[in-house]
Formats: sequence, C-alpha cells, structure tokens
Amino acid sequence: MLSAVKVAQRYGAGTQRIKTNMKYLLLIISLSGLSACYQDSDVVFHQAGVYKGQVDLHNVTAADHEALLAARFNQVQTDR
Repeated sequence: MLSAVKVAQRYGAGTQRIKTNMKYLLLIISLSGLSACYQDSDVVFHQAGVYKGQVDLHNVTAADHEALLAARFNQVQTDR
C-alpha cells in the first residue's frame, strides 16, 4: 500500500514538471515569434513639389531612348 502512494506521488511530480516545461516552451515560442515581427521604420518625409529621392540615372529624352533601343535591336537582329 505504501508503494502505491509513492508511485502516485512520483506520477504527480512528473506531471507537474511536464506542465512547467510546457509553459516555458510556450513562452520561448511566443517570444521568438514576436521577435520575428520587427520592422525597421525608416520614414522619409517629402515636401510637396520637391523630389528628395535618388537621382534617376536612366532619365533620357524620348529621342535618345528610341535611338538606344534601335541600336540594341540592330545588335541582336542582324542575322535575320
């Protein structure tokens, strides 16, 4: 009879340990999940009518663009 009480006590202690471990595991999972949601907030404020972005290196006139496309077309399509 005494051995049955000891077994029950051991089982209860094991269950309590599992519950505690599960709480810690849930805490670790939730904290790691929340840390993945971080977003850097680099906000750029613009003024109306003033462009403060990067310089566009591809800004060419329509005629220059057509000449560039024609030159590229002739480089590739010369065999046809």
